[in-house]
Amino acid sequence: MTKHQLVTHDGELLEAPLASYLETLGATQWSSKYQVVAIMGPQSSGKSTLMNHVFGTDFQMMDESRGRSQTTKGVWLAKSPKDNAYGPTLVMDLEGTDGRERGEDDTKFEKQSSLFAMATADTLLVNIWCHDIGRENASGKPLLKTIFQVILKIFNPKKTTLLFVIRDKTSKTPMDALVRDMRTDLQSIWQSVTKPSKHARASFDDFFTLEFTSLPHYEYAHDQFIEEANALHGRFADPNRRDTLCPVADGSNVPANGLVVSLRETWNAVVGDKDLDLPAHKVMVATVRCEEIAGAKLATMCEGRELASLTSSVAPDGAVAAPGLGLKLAAHAIIALRGYDDEAQYFDESVRVAKRDELRTRLVHALKPIAQTHLKHVGEKLVRRLRNAMAASKDSFAFVSAGATKEAREEWANAVADAVPDDDSLLLPGQTLGDAGGVDSEGDQSDLDSWRAVADRVTDDFEKLLAACVADERKTRVGDATRACDRTMERAVGSQVTGLIEDPPEDLWERLDAVLATSARRHCKALHDALKGFEPGADESTAAAAAMATRVREVVEAKTRDAAEKAVELMKTAFARVFSKDSRGLPRTWKATDDVAAANRRAQREAVRVLGLLAVSRLGEDPGGGTPGSERTEHDAETQARRRDAIDAALSTFVQEPEDDDLPNPDEDVTKPPRPELPTEWVDEDENAVMLTPQECRSAWRKFEADTAYAVSQALAAREAAARGGAPAAPAWMIAALLITGFDEAMWLLRNPITLLFLVATGLFLRAMYNNMDVETAMRMGVVPGLMFLATKVVPTAMAILKKLWEEGAMMHGIQPVGQGTGSGAAGHAAGANANAAGGDASTAAGGEKERVFAPSVSGEGVRVREKGE
Repeated sequence: MTKHQLVTHDGELLEAPLASYLETLGATQWSSKYQVVAIMGPQSSGKSTLMNHVFGTDFQMMDESRGRSQTTKGVWLAKSPKDNAYGPTLVMDLEGTDGRERGEDDTKFEKQSSLFAMATADTLLVNIWCHDIGRENASGKPLLKTIFQVILKIFNPKKTTLLFVIRDKTSKTPMDALVRDMRTDLQSIWQSVTKPSKHARASFDDFFTLEFTSLPHYEYAHDQFIEEANALHGRFADPNRRDTLCPVADGSNVPANGLVVSLRETWNAVVGDKDLDLPAHKVMVATVRCEEIAGAKLATMCEGRELASLTSSVAPDGAVAAPGLGLKLAAHAIIALRGYDDEAQYFDESVRVAKRDELRTRLVHALKPIAQTHLKHVGEKLVRRLRNAMAASKDSFAFVSAGATKEAREEWANAVADAVPDDDSLLLPGQTLGDAGGVDSEGDQSDLDSWRAVADRVTDDFEKLLAACVADERKTRVGDATRACDRTMERAVGSQVTGLIEDPPEDLWERLDAVLATSARRHCKALHDALKGFEPGADESTAAAAAMATRVREVVEAKTRDAAEKAVELMKTAFARVFSKDSRGLPRTWKATDDVAAANRRAQREAVRVLGLLAVSRLGEDPGGGTPGSERTEHDAETQARRRDAIDAALSTFVQEPEDDDLPNPDEDVTKPPRPELPTEWVDEDENAVMLTPQECRSAWRKFEADTAYAVSQALAAREAAARGGAPAAPAWMIAALLITGFDEAMWLLRNPITLLFLVATGLFLRAMYNNMDVETAMRMGVVPGLMFLATKVVPTAMAILKKLWEEGAMMHGIQPVGQGTGSGAAGHAAGANANAAGGDASTAAGGEKERVFAPSVSGEGVRVREKGE
């Protein structure tokens, strides 16, 4: 194998074949003792011919009989077979520049291959026609400028020898003049190159060694050409010559076994640089001019009065006040695009089409605010209508929201179709939106670069508004329904718990557990029925039921803890229920024989029982989790009973039991067991369940005793008063003596019936006065206060009795009393009341039983008389 294609015509470096080729050449034995020589120059300038004659390679040469065309494609590599004292020589033949086959627009590969050769070769031959020296493009000056600039940017270049081979030199122009002109051009190119900061002050000679040589015409002076070509080879073969072109053997060369990697990485760096991908001149002109035309058309459209009028025609109230808005927007865009097409039709087609697509995109961006504003108003109106429809309907929320949402979507689709232009109307014939760049490589629309993207974006926003509106309304309605169920639950559960706590039974906590379980089931079902119209999911229903069960428990716990805070009031109520009422539930009348101390102890024990029930919460398992309403096990019941008995026993020390009145026998050892003390904390009780600590119970008891002491003292006073007013009747001998000594007076009264009737009437009147004023009760206040109190009632009571007697007598004779009947004043009612009191004597005589209760706090009336059965 004498030659190898290193880089294909398409720009692909053949790495694996290169490794095989170098292995065939035995490159692994070269170490760093080798040189790379490359050649660049215009197409069909004899580069391959020169390399074949200088280095003995067999690169393909142009067959002139077939015309002048491209011969070398890509980059080729060969090893020189000629002897070389320096070491092996690798010769690189590049595809010619300025070729007809690639055209004037495709200059990317010639720049890449030239830069690659300059970066990898020790000596780069620049093949140039003698008559092209002094020309701008033919001499390769633009190409050299590009590769000089890029090689400084992407590489840290080693010093390379540039050998300019002047072809077909004539004898008329001195070689020195040609060299001087070329040096001047190269220095000018170097000065114009933009250098990186690290090479800003570097000179041309820091990176390149310039050498110049010339060769005669290949056909007209063939023998001389061959001779000078062989002489040129000598400069590459003998490192000891003064004009040698062999590289300095300083070890800077890449070892031959790493040459493949070096060439691959160099080519990748060259291909990846964007500075080499510069457009052709006509492409640049077309780019600039088409951009100017597109900008002018866009400005004309945006500044036109028609567009301003169209913008103002979009109604802010959401009504479709701009019918056919999409067609009007499309008309403005089409006018701009047609104007662009007319003015840009003679420029490069690829640039013209690309800039037209950019103009179309810019038109979309300029016109889309009009459509978006209009559709925003429409969307807001539809959302308001949806919200009103859901709020006004009393039917199932899910059914109403689904129907209203469907109607809103239909109206929205019609509004979008009316307000958004069709992208196809803005494209060239045969062009699709994907060809025009309206969608990316994965098929997704780019960011609002097409009307389809605009429509999809505003539709997505509208769908979000719809979803948010439905979600907000649903959240509000669900919250209202939940709060209504909560209020109903709080009233029902609160009344049940309060009723149990106000008169707590022995099994208070068992009943509260039952209330907790049944209420949780009942109100969870009520909440489920209330939310059925919202079509909640399984998770939402479960969460709502759990939340309701939790709230039921919270209400029960709150009520019980409120009761614990009001323990003193409940204890006083329990005390009054036992102490102030008899077995029939009627207010107690203290008699001289009643044992107030025993009644007080019974009432205090009842208060202690209530305090024990409120000390620790014994609510069962949470109905929201586990097994609601499940019965407690026998072990749990025994444990709680033991704990409750311990608390009751500790609290029972508050009640002072009666002392033994019997005197103890001094000969007997009578030692009373010590009275148990109140613990500092309730043993084996959960801290969260404790509602009243032992210290709080002691404080509540002290306050309770202070509040009930007055009632007990009043009861004792009432019993003592009853003892004083209830002395036994006169003895029999006194009654007999009265009968004997008063016999004459009795007979006198019998002989004088008028006097007897007068005395009887007077007695009955005084008896009525006595009963009505309740003298006995008034005198219990003391002699002086009692008399003063009775003195204020004598006249009113007597007038009331006389009036009542007159009214009853008039009614017996058919006479309507004055002031009697409809509309009678308060005096009539008072007189009636006094008359009834006056008639109390008759009821007493008939066997009616009257019970008087002493009021501890005496008001203006002083006493209150209740008849049994009231």
